[in-house]
Amino acid sequence: MSKRPAPIIVAHRGLHKTAPENSWGAMRAALIAGFDWVECDVWNSLDSIPIVIHDETLDRTTNGHGKISEHRWVDLKRLELKSDHESLYRPELLPDLAALRYVGTIEAPLVAPKFLIEVKPADARHFIENLVHPDRWFAGDILQSFDEANLIHALSANPRVPVAYLIEDRPTLERAVSTGWDRVHIFHELLDPSTADWLQNKGITYAVWTPNTAEDIRRACRLGAAMIITDEPVLARNIVECEAEE
Repeated sequence: MSKRPAPIIVAHRGLHKTAPENSWGAMRAALIAGFDWVECDVWNSLDSIPIVIHDETLDRTTNGHGKISEHRWVDLKRLELKSDHESLYRPELLPDLAALRYVGTIEAPLVAPKFLIEVKPADARHFIENLVHPDRWFAGDILQSFDEANLIHALSANPRVPVAYLIEDRPTLERAVSTGWDRVHIFHELLDPSTADWLQNKGITYAVWTPNTAEDIRRACRLGAAMIITDEPVLARNIVECEAEE
């Protein structure tokens, strides 16, 4: 297997050991720590605003209740994120994507991070079209989804948007390759030497999501993953740097 460039480390839901997941604080902490790439999840509000939250409902991570899609942004933006972080000196509000994209402009010399944006609702054509509109999409960001229809909607609305197929099982991976998707983000346990060789021979760019132990991160690095999307970005960066020195 040929030597590949070191993988990009992506802070999964931001640096959420210091602030709530998917929060402004978590994204800012990742940026300050030197991570150029962050991952976040988006759901559509009732008025099609991209709300940054992992779950379909508000209950686990906010002081609100019910489905995000049943509430308008004017009400959602007042909700507070739940937090167990003692260092959080004030409550954080539930953010929309626009707020997070400007996280780096508040305090110089920070620059805006690049976002790996996971679209959660399935077959969300209208939402996708608004999200990737050329006037609103930021060059350099990548849209990813477990739902193939979302990727098709994105490319139909804006062919310049980079998209990645999120994959968690082998049959879906085989179908994605046969269908012609050129970027796949796969569950880290799917990546082994034969799969890496197969994807490289097909000319497919592949990333792995949520390898969070040193062993799994090291394997992803050595098997040529283009990105490592992890809840342990500091650990991953240290391993990648050590691998590069060998």
